Amino acid sequence: MILYNSIVWSFIYHHHGRSLIGSNHSFSSHFSVYKKPAATKMSSTIENDTHVPSQHESEATLSLLSAISLLIISVITVVGNGILCVAMYKDPLKCFRSSPMLFVANLAVADFLTGFIVDPLYIAYNFGYYQARDYQTALTAGDHASYITVNLSLCTVVVLVVDRFLALNTPIRYRNVMTRRVAGGTIAVLWVYSVLFSFLRNIGVPENTYYLLDLHIHVTGSLVTLTVFLVLIYRRSVVARNQRVDLADSTSRFDEQRKQMIGDAKIIRTFLIILAACYLCLLPYYIYMHVYLFCATCQTNIVLTAMSKISEPVVYLNCAVNPFIYAWRHKMFRNSLRAVVMKQNTVNQEVIISQRTGTSQLCEMQNT
Repeated sequence: MILYNSIVWSFIYHHHGRSLIGSNHSFSSHFSVYKKPAATKMSSTIENDTHVPSQHESEATLSLLSAISLLIISVITVVGNGILCVAMYKDPLKCFRSSPMLFVANLAVADFLTGFIVDPLYIAYNFGYYQARDYQTALTAGDHASYITVNLSLCTVVVLVVDRFLALNTPIRYRNVMTRRVAGGTIAVLWVYSVLFSFLRNIGVPENTYYLLDLHIHVTGSLVTLTVFLVLIYRRSVVARNQRVDLADSTSRFDEQRKQMIGDAKIIRTFLIILAACYLCLLPYYIYMHVYLFCATCQTNIVLTAMSKISEPVVYLNCAVNPFIYAWRHKMFRNSLRAVVMKQNTVNQEVIISQRTGTSQLCEMQNT
């Protein structure tokens, strides 16, 4: 599984003045000092017989693999989220005007920006490292942007799950409280928080402290919150299902309750997929960061380097799969996209017809 996770990997790397083995940032310091050793007669003979790749060569190969994987992930992220943003903006079926849909739209925008801005910057850096070039500016820019967009994406996922729990648990109060204005205010708070958090390093917060805060607020916090609310939603659906069975005293009533139970099952299945994707995409980074921060002797180990590079775009992979989990699995989004395409085709046909009509009329006028 080459699931790649750079939500925080990438950011973690260049900030240390010392070399951070196992990350994009760590490798930048090697460009100025790496030189191929002069070949002696004996060493050249050995190299001809069996060439053992140096650590730098291994890191360069890993960087190339990371760049290629990020390139694939970036394309999927931009296309999937870009089409979703267009469909929700056009909203041909008028079904994206509710408060929850604002959260879905915010998630799509955050993920699109990750694929459109952050991923290409890390791709450039990794390709540059493979070619022994130091693209530190791209690394710094991608590092800062990723703290904003990826953390915003994770926070939006958590808000979405909490929002659905409140809608299921207290539907009447939820409809009265969660207006579009409240949802818009919540989204604004998420953006402000993500931007401010990315600047903590610039106001004197120690780097290791910053990494631990990011790790446990956005990774531990997200996984724990999603797990807890999934359990709560499941328990709530079981209770509601039992109540519906007891109240179903007619065929029409039973059919209505059956549809509601099917809807609840779909919600739970969606949240299970969300939780599984988050665990798969965040755990590699979570494990790597703990090893890096708490095992000083491991930092020069090639295994840790490989662990970092293999895990690098994992969180970015989460941004790529989000639109398929939240949107394209559901008919409402697919039908909206189909309506947008069909409407565009209809407009194009009308333009062509009008152009042909205008041309024929012009020809008639010229003939007369």
